[in-house]
Amino acid sequence: MIPFSPPRIDEKTVAEVAEALQSGWITTGPRTKLFEKKITTDVLASIGLVEFERYETETLPRRKQIFEQYTKSLGEYDWAITPHFIDEERETSYHLYLLRLKEVSLVQRNEIIQEIFKQEVSVNVHYKPLPMLSYYKGLGYNIEEYPTAKNIWETEISLPVYYDLSDEDVQKVIDAV
Repeated sequence: MIPFSPPRIDEKTVAEVAEALQSGWITTGPRTKLFEKKITTDVLASIGLVEFERYETETLPRRKQIFEQYTKSLGEYDWAITPHFIDEERETSYHLYLLRLKEVSLVQRNEIIQEIFKQEVSVNVHYKPLPMLSYYKGLGYNIEEYPTAKNIWETEISLPVYYDLSDEDVQKVIDAV
């Protein structure tokens, strides 16, 4: 099974986590302050600090490769709307590959997701319009008043993008989709 987004844990990460665990600072401490989030534990902060070190040189370039592979292959199909990830003014972090499927209903999108799962590939839906969240519903928002947002939500699936996703796994995702 290709997971959607497993943690990237290597020897350096294990060493940092072990050091945090042995320090006695499990939920608060110097690593948490370095990570600049009071709600993050030292274990998560240790992982995050290691990830920051390799983000520009390893993680981001690999994610970009995966995006390019998906776009090149899936962009050949009339039913696929591939995401825009770079223009003259900005570039994405390549964190989520939000593929949209032309002219499918919510039911069809969900059936497609199930068929992809049957091929041992995990996909997800990351976009849920605010009017669909209970808080906003309680304020009187109605998704039917936002047809563009509703359409994007009903036709979008997120494909796996993470550093350790091999080229063979990327091809398996493409084939499954």
